Amino acid sequence: MIKKKDDRPNYPLRVPIDLMNKMRYVSEVNRRSLNKEIESVLVEHVKNFEEKHGEIILTPKTETIAASKQGDRTENLPEHILKQIEDSKEAYRKEFRDKRD
Repeated sequence: MIKKKDDRPNYPLRVPIDLMNKMRYVSEVNRRSLNKEIESVLVEHVKNFEEKHGEIILTPKTETIAASKQGDRTENLPEHILKQIEDSKEAYRKEFRDKRD
């Protein structure tokens, strides 16, 4: 089996051109690639969030929640995650119907 060199997911990032150019400048000053600079900002943001709200524990449930909040971008999700999303939606619909009745 051939393992990919980098198995981190790709994510298309859309930001204003001025912000991107400023990030490029910052990355050059910090002697990092633009990608590494953005990654370091994200790591710092998550660290600050966890200091305020507690550690984020990734489980299949939290990964499902994060995936479902992306809207209908489910085409690349594993089958078991898609099932969890559908089960969660159905449980929510049932809970809503129970409260309504």
